[in-house]
Amino acid sequence: MAIPSKAIPLSVTVALFALKRPRSDGSFHFTFYGDFTGWIMSRHLLAVLGWGAIVLGACGVQASTPAPVPLSAAPAECRSMNVTPYSPRESLEVDSGKGRRLFSVEIASNFATRAQGMMCRTQIADNEGMLFEFQDVQERAFWMNNTLISLDIIYIAPDGRIVSIQKNARPLDRTPLPSKGPASGVLEVRGGLSDQLGLKAGDRVIHPFFR
Repeated sequence: MAIPSKAIPLSVTVALFALKRPRSDGSFHFTFYGDFTGWIMSRHLLAVLGWGAIVLGACGVQASTPAPVPLSAAPAECRSMNVTPYSPRESLEVDSGKGRRLFSVEIASNFATRAQGMMCRTQIADNEGMLFEFQDVQERAFWMNNTLISLDIIYIAPDGRIVSIQKNARPLDRTPLPSKGPASGVLEVRGGLSDQLGLKAGDRVIHPFFR
């Protein structure tokens, strides 16, 4: 789901440097340091987040699909959160190298629904998803706060072109997962499904929201 502006950290760039120290035997010892400084604004989600993901081991995503979190182990917020669908389902198609795939998607089109997203949901079918609609175009970042199931997060440009995909996002992880390019829409589907369908940047998402 989208990270609310108030939840975006004020400082997140990564700088690494090494200090060279001589040893008594004539060799040298290198000590590595990391410094997290810089800026993130709600309207300027940066390239440096991609740097941070590399340096920190891309801790928000995994190569394989993580297991879901059982409801019994869910955060306390999930006990009272209303997970009633935000809208009637709409048809959406994804056009990849393997052909077109039809989805039935829920629409998150205001601040409250975009902030909650897929929080506390316990399942998502292979033909289901959630489409987040934004009225502006900018770099974005989603996270997995209070989200119990792994998701693929697909960032989409205004013309329906896929900008990037954050695959197998880890349940409950609060690491920002950046779009790495301007996007006006975001599609969340089951974790691992993008690879199964052969989706990649440049493929098209077909829905009335995209021009």
